[in-house]
Amino acid sequence: MQLNFFLFLIEIIVLFIPLNIANAYVGPALGLGALAITVLFILALLVIIFSIVYYPIKFIKRKLKKKKIDEK
Repeated sequence: MQLNFFLFLIEIIVLFIPLNIANAYVGPALGLGALAITVLFILALLVIIFSIVYYPIKFIKRKLKKKKIDEK
């Protein structure tokens, strides 16, 4: 049992150690694609944060407005 765990641990370590460096060309299409994905991901996070903050405020404003109309 202990030997199997030891072998498993060695396999995991070997898988995550880079054996050699790849000298690959990163062209403009790959760079622009990565940049676009990064910008869109950040934009999506901002939209999510805005939604979480804005819609409860909108709901409360609408509720208060309806309450004022009912009082008149």
